[in-house]
Order: sequence, then C-alpha cells, then structure tokens
Amino acid sequence: MMAYHRAEILLPPSQLDELRTKRNIVRARIKRRLAAMDYYQPIGFRGQGSVAMGTIIREQWYSSYDIDDGIYFSDYALSGPRGGMTSAREARAFVFAAAHDNRYTYSPEMRRHCIRVYYSQGFHIDIPVYRKTYGPRGVRIDLASTDWRPSDPLAVTRWFKAAAAMSHGFYANRQLTRIVRLVKAWTASRSNWPGRMLSGFGVTKLVVDHYRQHRGRDDRALYDTLAAIYDALERSTQIWHPVIRGETICGPGNDAPARFFRDNLGFYLERLGNIRRARTRADALRYWDSFFNCDFFVARRIQLI
Repeated sequence: MMAYHRAEILLPPSQLDELRTKRNIVRARIKRRLAAMDYYQPIGFRGQGSVAMGTIIREQWYSSYDIDDGIYFSDYALSGPRGGMTSAREARAFVFAAAHDNRYTYSPEMRRHCIRVYYSQGFHIDIPVYRKTYGPRGVRIDLASTDWRPSDPLAVTRWFKAAAAMSHGFYANRQLTRIVRLVKAWTASRSNWPGRMLSGFGVTKLVVDHYRQHRGRDDRALYDTLAAIYDALERSTQIWHPVIRGETICGPGNDAPARFFRDNLGFYLERLGNIRRARTRADALRYWDSFFNCDFFVARRIQLI
C-alpha cells in the first residue's frame, strides 16, 4: 500500500514546483492588472486547501490538479470614496477581470466562492477573495461569497496539521496524511464520479474524524478508517465544518455528495471485505486493484517475483 501511495498518488516535488510556478504567474498577472485598473493592491496571497495541508495527490484518471490560492485585501482597499464598502460580488468581479487573459485556452470562471482559472495542462487554480478587517477585537476575515461571510482558511490548515501530528510518521509522511490521499484517490477512480462525489475537504474531515491508526500497516488503517466512515454516514450524512461553529460541509438539503460517497463506499467496502477470506496473496492484491480501479498491486507482485 505504501508503494502504491508513493508510485501512483504522492505528487513528486518537481511537479509540485511546476504547479507553484504557474500559480505565481497568475498571482503576478492579477497584481499587475489590478494596478492597471487603478485598484488597490492586495495584502497578499496565501496558499490553502490540499497544497497547504500536504494532501494534494497526483492527477488520477478522472481528476485534475486543484490549487487553492486566496487573495487578501484590507477593508480600506475595499472601501469607496464615500466610505461605502465594496460588495462581495463586486470584489469577486474585479479580481475576475484582473485574472482574465485572452491567451487562456479556457476563460476564467467566476464562481460563487472563488474565481477559477483553467490551465490546458489539466489543472485549475481557485482564487477565493478575502477581506481583512482590523478592529479592537483583533482581525476579522470574511470570504466574498453571495455576501461577505466569516471565514478563516488558515485555521483549517492549522486544524489538519494538528490532527496529522498525532499520527505516527514524520512531517508530510504522517499516516493520517497518507490515508487522506488514498481516500481522495479512490474518489477520483471512476469515470462517472466527477461532479457527484464528495469534495476533498469533506473527505479530509471524515478521515480526520474517523481515522483508525495501525503503525506500519496502511492497508489496515485505510480499511478500518473507511469502515468507520461508512458506519458514521449510515447514521448521518451531516459533516460539520472543522473550525467554523455551526457551519456544515454537507448538511440538510446539500448532502447529495455525502450520500453518493457513502453509497459507493458501501458497495466497494462489501467487495473489499472478502480480502479477509482471500486464499492467496495474489487474490488479496486483486481486491485492492478492484477497489482503486487499477492494476498496480498484482503487477507489482509479478515484478517482485
């Protein structure tokens, strides 16, 4: 399992550097265009999501790289000449205009929570827009969505890194981090799943909540964690946000991705459960190939013989 993770899922440093280089080009373009449009410059950009948490995975058959890169403005930069505050939609609109470039194969897209910039090489950059307000009670961060709403993406990164630090391993090679990557790879393993499957953030929250540690045995840790997740989703498909009190990732009325994840997990877990009755090592490896929709496990055994 660790060999599969290393060979097929873990993103090599060279590819991560390439993605960061392209991200930095987008950052520079936005800052340059904002200056040309006579807007205030942002405080800066901060990487977030899977790159910041270390859970980004290599591009799978039915997925692409997803880079999250927040842009932060001070509240002063978003106030008009008469003191009025720029609306959330207006803030997203001028960042969208700054991100646009006719050289893109696919034009950027203004979404509800971010601006999405597409690259033809098979990945996109999501740029959420944040407002920082400085007051007597400290700093308040709001996300430009349908309206300004409280958000703290850096707190999410701190939450995950604190959880990962409790599992065995070192730095980015903690077992919890590997299990998150493995589950995310499984969610991208079938052609009819994109757009219907639970988000990487939802997967990460479920794995952290139900992680079952097995020192030196990622296969057992993965299976037992998935079984615990399925049992929990059978009781409720509501997934609470890890740092924003009262907010859900999936909840009443928007739990279709969690139900889709649960139903498919139940189907493949039932088949994978037969691994305990496998008569030979080759049979056991075939179950993992079937689960991940690959041919790595049996092929590796043949290569090692």
